[in-house]
Amino acid sequence: MRVMCRDETGLSMVEALVAMAILAIVSAPILSAFMVARAAQAEATGRTIAQSLARATLEQTQQDAFSNFDNVAEGTTVDTTTDPGYTITKTVTCNRTYNNTAVTPNVTICVLKTVDVAVTWTGAKQRQLNHRIATRLERRL
Repeated sequence: MRVMCRDETGLSMVEALVAMAILAIVSAPILSAFMVARAAQAEATGRTIAQSLARATLEQTQQDAFSNFDNVAEGTTVDTTTDPGYTITKTVTCNRTYNNTAVTPNVTICVLKTVDVAVTWTGAKQRQLNHRIATRLERRL
């Protein structure tokens, strides 16, 4: 059997268990805060991607309208191929028409269109999130 000298110090099993219990109690809230921050960061990243996709879709529509106003077809289009996990829904509606019977009888043209772009995705905790932007396109006569 070995005899302990006075300068040989260490922790007993009870002291080690108490230290581990205190460490667990102190670290639990810190780990919880990290989990909340991670979920918030993931949602912010998703929102940033959605804003970028919506702006790109809206900008492309504006470029199409600039080159030829009639290229921007009325109705709803859904795009799920641009970025996996995101659905882009673009809706174009005619808000104002013009009929110049002196030049073209019985022909009505659209002079003001509203473009609404909505991007949906599944966020943290399987929540459906959505980002929507809109603009108006006007034909100059």
